[in-house]
Amino acid sequence: PDSEKWFVYYNTPVKILRLLKQLVFQQNNMGKFWSKEELDFIVQKYNAFGEMVVQPDSFPYAHYRMDYLIRKGN
Repeated sequence: PDSEKWFVYYNTPVKILRLLKQLVFQQNNMGKFWSKEELDFIVQKYNAFGEMVVQPDSFPYAHYRMDYLIRKGN
């Protein structure tokens, strides 16, 4: 999931309350929402290459997700 789209996914009080309940019980079903900057930092740290890949709007979860392609460095 894309951290910039957190409120696109958690867009109702019910979803936010469900998230809070999951966090209390340490069961976050969605996992971590990543930012491009975090992923860029990781690839730099490990001498790899990374780039965001835009998902087509026709993909079912494109409204709150991003793809980030990581390739091994030389």
